[in-house]
Amino acid sequence: MNGKKLTGIILSVTLALLFTACGGGEGKGNGSGDPDTGETGGSTEGIYSEGRYEGKVRADVSDLEPWSAEGKHFVSPDSDEGYWALTGHTECEALTDSWEADGYSGNVRRSSEVERQDIYFDFDAGSRSSEVIVKAGGLEDYYRSGGQCRPRITFQYPREDEENAFWDLFGSVYFADMKEDGNAPFGQSVTIRDYCYKYPGRERALPMKYFSIKNELCDPKGVPYNNELNNGYFEMTGNFPKMIREDGDKIFLVLDLFREAEGDPVIRNCWEYTWVEGSIQEEEDEDVFEERTEKGDHAGEPDWTGYEYAGKWTLKDIQYIGPVNGSAEQDGISVEAKRYGVDGQKIEYRFANEKSGEPYTVEIPELYFGTMYDGDYTEPALTISCNSNETDPPGSVICAFGFCDVEFGTGEYGIKMEPKQYFTAGWPEKPLKTFGPIPHDDTMSWRDDLSRALLRIKCSYPEGHEDGEITYLVYGVMDDATGKVRMYNVYEYEYQMGPITEWVYNPPMPD
Repeated sequence: MNGKKLTGIILSVTLALLFTACGGGEGKGNGSGDPDTGETGGSTEGIYSEGRYEGKVRADVSDLEPWSAEGKHFVSPDSDEGYWALTGHTECEALTDSWEADGYSGNVRRSSEVERQDIYFDFDAGSRSSEVIVKAGGLEDYYRSGGQCRPRITFQYPREDEENAFWDLFGSVYFADMKEDGNAPFGQSVTIRDYCYKYPGRERALPMKYFSIKNELCDPKGVPYNNELNNGYFEMTGNFPKMIREDGDKIFLVLDLFREAEGDPVIRNCWEYTWVEGSIQEEEDEDVFEERTEKGDHAGEPDWTGYEYAGKWTLKDIQYIGPVNGSAEQDGISVEAKRYGVDGQKIEYRFANEKSGEPYTVEIPELYFGTMYDGDYTEPALTISCNSNETDPPGSVICAFGFCDVEFGTGEYGIKMEPKQYFTAGWPEKPLKTFGPIPHDDTMSWRDDLSRALLRIKCSYPEGHEDGEITYLVYGVMDDATGKVRMYNVYEYEYQMGPITEWVYNPPMPD
C-alpha cells in the first residue's frame, strides 16, 4: 500500500487524533483556496512568464540545526517585559587578505577610518579592475520581543559592472548563537538559528543564505542599482526571538562575506544583542518605541480615538510541541520532520520514496497573533511552501487550525484536543477543518511560480465569559504518508472582561 492509498485511512482513523473532532473524510480538507476570492481551482499557467526565476538559486534551510524552545519562556511583543539591546559590534579580521579566483584575483581590507564599518574588496583581472565597498545599515539599537529588523546590505561598485561583472561576491545574513572556539573560523563557534529573508510577504520568503549581484535569489529584475550612488543593495527582514531563557540572553546578527557560495567566509561582522528585562522607557527615551495604543483616558483630545470592546484575549504563552515521532517509514515512503527558525516556530517535513525521485520538502511558517478583542476577526493568508511543483509527491501534510480545549502530557502524541471553534474559509463561508497543498488547488490555491499553496481564512475570536478564562489556539500538522509524525503550535490566550477602551493615536496630517 503506497502513501497515497493511505490518505483515506488516515483521514478516517488518525485525523481524529490530530484534532479530535475534525470530521474527516472530505478529501484533504473542506476549505477553499484562492486567497482573495476563497475559490479553489483555476490554473496559474500563462499568468507568469516562463523563466521568470530562471537562473535564480532557491536556497533552502536544510543546513540549519533543528532548534528547540525547550527551557525558554514566551515574552509577548505586546508587553513591556523586556527588549533586545545592542550591546556590542565585532569586526572580525579577514581569514585571508587575498586569493586567486577563476580569471581574476581578489583581496579584502577594512576602512582605515575607525568610525566607519565599510569593507573594501579589490578585484583585478589584468585589463580590468573593480573596487567593491560593502556597507551594512538599517539596524536599530533596540527591538522588542519578536521584533522585526530590516538590514540593508549595500554593494557599491562601478556602473559598468552592473551587467557584466568579471568578479562575484557573496553575502549571508543570519541570527546565531556564538561561543569562543579557537579552532573555528574567526575563533567563533556558530550555531545558525535562522537566516534573514527577502520578500516575506507576497513572494515566497527566501533565506538570504548566499546573495550576490549575479545570484540575487528572488528578484526577477535583478539587483536594484542606484545610478547616482553607484551601488546595488539587498533589503531583507528578520525577527528577533520571543522565546527567552533569562535576563542576559544573547543573540547575534551576523554578516558573512564569501568569495564563493560555499566554504568559510572571508570576513565577518557581528552585532551582539542582549535581552534586558523591564520596560525600555525606564532607561531610555520614551519615544524609542512608538506607542500606537494606550490604556489611559484621552477623552476630548482630538489626536486620540477611543474604541470600546466587551473584552479581550491576551496571548500569554506559546508551546511548540514536537516533532512527535520525528521520522517514520511505511511501504517504502519515509518522512522526517524538524523545527527551525529563531524560536523553533517553523515546521519542515521531508518525504522520500526509496525507489525513485528527489526528496519532497514542505515548509510551514508560523501564523502568529497577539492580543485580539472579543468578537474581533482577522483574515490572514495561510501559506505552505514546497520545493517543487510535483503533483504526485511521495507524501504531503494534513493541517488543522482552530480553538480547542487542550490536555497536555497525555495520549500517544503528548497532547489531546477537543475542537471548540474552527475558522472559516471560502464564500459562502464554511468551517475550515483540514487543509493541505496536495492535491493542488483542492483546499489551497496553488501557485506554480512560487511552488506555494495559499489559503485566506477568517479568524473570529470567541466571546469570553469571565476574567482569567483560558482558551487555546492550535495549529496541528501531520504527515499523510504514515500519519505518525506530528507537530503542534499551541497558543494560550487569557480573557479579560470589559468594557475596555483602547485609545489610538491619530496625529494630524502635516500642512
